[in-house]
Amino acid sequence: MRRPLTPEELNALRAVPLGAMPNKVRIAIAMTGVQQIVIVETTSLLASQVSNAVNGRGTTSVETAREISRFFGCAIEDLWPAADDDDETDRRSGVERRQTGVAP
Repeated sequence: MRRPLTPEELNALRAVPLGAMPNKVRIAIAMTGVQQIVIVETTSLLASQVSNAVNGRGTTSVETAREISRFFGCAIEDLWPAADDDDETDRRSGVERRQTGVAP
């Protein structure tokens, strides 16, 4: 069962600074109270894809980021925000920025 973020949760999520976190997926999970397995069971993602995204391991594909964002009813940029447009930001954000139509 998908659990979209409420408007209040989404505003709170957007207000949280990224800091040393690779993304805000863990925060969205805490806000909604869902477990990673629920995301796996309601999307086309593998458990390893969800776990890697939550824990910031490796680079999250745009497709994985899109599925997780859809699960929470928000934009990819809400969960993987970029501080600015330089190449360093793209590496820190953990989402592939290849020719897929997703702007940094």
